[in-house]
Amino acid sequence: MPKHILKFRHKNEIQCRVTKIMQSLGIPLLAGTDNAYAGFNLHDELEYFVMAGLSEAEALQTATINPAKYMDQEDQMGSIEVNKSADLVLLNSNPLENIRNTRDIHKVIFKNQILNPDSLLQDVKIFNKDLKRKIAVQKERSK
Repeated sequence: MPKHILKFRHKNEIQCRVTKIMQSLGIPLLAGTDNAYAGFNLHDELEYFVMAGLSEAEALQTATINPAKYMDQEDQMGSIEVNKSADLVLLNSNPLENIRNTRDIHKVIFKNQILNPDSLLQDVKIFNKDLKRKIAVQKERSK
């Protein structure tokens, strides 16, 4: 196996162990991404949390109630209740059975509007293409 793949796997194993240790010590984990591109990074991160040893429910909490608690906005967001912000996704499949089911999106509710995931995906593709172009231009200018 190529050396760079072995190195990546080793680094990933360490990150998984550290993540699980942090979670077992009660350190709140928040889903997020360091990647500038929009789209499926959150899904990847949720899958990473499960790979690190969190349950599907615990992984989902890193993107729902945990951030609400961190921002001291538990009374406004982070769970589905009357009078709370209702930005959410409706899924076709249960993510508690398999975290990859977060990718099986039926509808998106954002700012009181019901959105079609297919049109959003097209918008994301356009956004990412434009962002990649801008990054390439910036790199070219910095040479």
